[in-house]
Amino acid sequence: MEFAAKLFGGTAALRNPKDIGRALVMTVGVPLAAFAIFLALWSFAASRIQTSLGAVPGPTQVAQQAVNLVHEHFAERERRDAFYARQEQRNAERVKEDPGYQPRIHPWTGKATYIDQIFTSLKTVFVGFLLATLVAVPLGILAGTSKVVQAAINPMV
Repeated sequence: MEFAAKLFGGTAALRNPKDIGRALVMTVGVPLAAFAIFLALWSFAASRIQTSLGAVPGPTQVAQQAVNLVHEHFAERERRDAFYARQEQRNAERVKEDPGYQPRIHPWTGKATYIDQIFTSLKTVFVGFLLATLVAVPLGILAGTSKVVQAAINPMV
């Protein structure tokens, strides 16, 4: 990011092509090389580690499983959408037969996918952080302004 700011910001520091090349290598080349080394070490180590549960997966197996999890998520979403479409169709047919019928939509109870669980975890962390902030900030202000409150909460801190 610093490289882009210097390059497009027009600073005199990157007017020299040598400086541009050096900055590009440092901001793009070095991180890419480090990532490639990490993947190579992971692949090398994974092929040699055996546990009671089997082999440690390498980068290609992990990438393939990530793709599978994304496909599973979209397949589950299609099943959910089909479930709601069937309900809408049944309710429309029932209302046509009996105009006094009050349509009901049953909630989807299909399995949560990996992506759903990630979002659930993120919401949980966010709510926990929000609640902790709502408690800790006023308590910290009180402790900073009152020696009595500070003495009261100091053993817990």
